[in-house]
Amino acid sequence: MKRLGLALLLFLLTAASRAAPINVYQIVGPGGLIDPSLLVQYLAQPQTLNAPTISGTLTVAPGPILNGDGNGAAPSYAFASEPGLGLERRAAGAMELAGGGVSFVGFRSGGAGTNVNTIVLKNTGSFLWSADGNINLGGGTGAGFYSGSVNTIDQRNGTSAQTFNLYNTFTDASNYERLGATWSGNVLTLAAQAAGTGTQRRIDIVGTPTNDSAPAGVVGELLSATVATGSSVSLTTATTANITSVSLTAGDWDCSGTVDYTFGATTNYTGLQQGISTTSATLGAQDTFTSQVTAGNVPTAAIDMALPTGTVRVSLAGTTTVFLVAKGTFTVSTLKGYGTIRCRRVR
Repeated sequence: MKRLGLALLLFLLTAASRAAPINVYQIVGPGGLIDPSLLVQYLAQPQTLNAPTISGTLTVAPGPILNGDGNGAAPSYAFASEPGLGLERRAAGAMELAGGGVSFVGFRSGGAGTNVNTIVLKNTGSFLWSADGNINLGGGTGAGFYSGSVNTIDQRNGTSAQTFNLYNTFTDASNYERLGATWSGNVLTLAAQAAGTGTQRRIDIVGTPTNDSAPAGVVGELLSATVATGSSVSLTTATTANITSVSLTAGDWDCSGTVDYTFGATTNYTGLQQGISTTSATLGAQDTFTSQVTAGNVPTAAIDMALPTGTVRVSLAGTTTVFLVAKGTFTVSTLKGYGTIRCRRVR
């Protein structure tokens, strides 16, 4: 009996597989009763689940819709018109937006590493603002942030000059306090700015915390040169001579110096002049040197005399030699000079 039943079932399945396809709704007959022969026929035919077309709102409750992880070339959640654009799961706690075969924005809420609870852009990506307040991919953009290189953030927009504002207070666009870093006319300006109820604040630039020196090209750079007493320059009466010099690069400098005079035992002098000059062995223009004039005076050789030059602004467009010069008017014996020139970059 069992063999007969099994043979009958095989016969029905074989016959059903050759019959015309039916759908699941045909299995239920009048009164809600299931037709066994139709059920056997339905089970015997190949089953194909076609993607449903949903119009309106689809509500899934209570559980989630689960999908495969996908990848940059084939994201798990995509668009019919652009299946390469969508969302993929990259790793534990990380999902990414993908397009054009690669991932370009990552959202990370967990996993290993330091990029936790962050939004990550590819190093070739950027964060832009539209120029007109609308998200218009075909239109222009305003300011943008880029990854210029490792540990470097760039703000740029082609050849358009950029401005960065760091606010202390902000009520609205007419009432604020801020620091502005602005490019205008190929000049970068850093300024404390204020409007309306805001107050323009001071800017404090903190000095170095130790006894180091400003590097070349930086405000505060100091260059100096010294001639010691053992290398004194012999002076000729009424003739300007170079005591020492420094080579300065382009910029705005404040220079000063001191000339030390060594007199012979019987030297009688009536005038000493010392100054800062950009011309070799030449006193500069008015107020670039100092003078001491006296009736004939014999100071003897017991002690040297040190006289300052005063501070002179030296503004240079290119590398220039700046001299510490001296001139003595004297008779009878000898006069020598030595000393130091110091120049500090002020901007």
